[in-house]
Amino acid sequence: MEAAGGLALGPTSGQVLVAYTNYGCAICRATHLEDRLLAGRPAPRIILRDFAHDSVEMEAAALVRCASRNGRGSAVRGILLHRDPPAAGHSWFTTEQLRSLAPIAGTSPSALRACTKSPEIRAEIEKDTLSAHRLGFDDPPAFIAAGVPLSGMQTAELLRAALSQQYGAGP
Repeated sequence: MEAAGGLALGPTSGQVLVAYTNYGCAICRATHLEDRLLAGRPAPRIILRDFAHDSVEMEAAALVRCASRNGRGSAVRGILLHRDPPAAGHSWFTTEQLRSLAPIAGTSPSALRACTKSPEIRAEIEKDTLSAHRLGFDDPPAFIAAGVPLSGMQTAELLRAALSQQYGAGP
């Protein structure tokens, strides 16, 4: 699976788990917070890909992608996961809050705003979403673990088993 462009968590080598997700849906947020997989040994490399359909999900994905350009994607991701998503048509942050977020994202407020609205960032998010659909996924979250496609909420144990290519194996 293509790892470039996605937010990578965990070690730089080893097993790779690709997660198609967003910051708006409740199941996706629960999946994001399921961090026991990274605490295990060996920890996999997790590549987060966007699976966004509305303006709220697109905005959050763009914020993380823009922060990732400065090596700060994980920090912005953490902030988003500890905020309730806004209602449809509303922004995650007010102009004043964006001023506070920009240094965390490693940039200025105007540069962060410009980046999140850039056609390049939006195209990357749309490319990830189309990729998830081409792989046969209808809704996030969705995963590819050692070639095994998985849909919906997955526990760390199920993902670890899939990465070990033991998913679905009998005793």
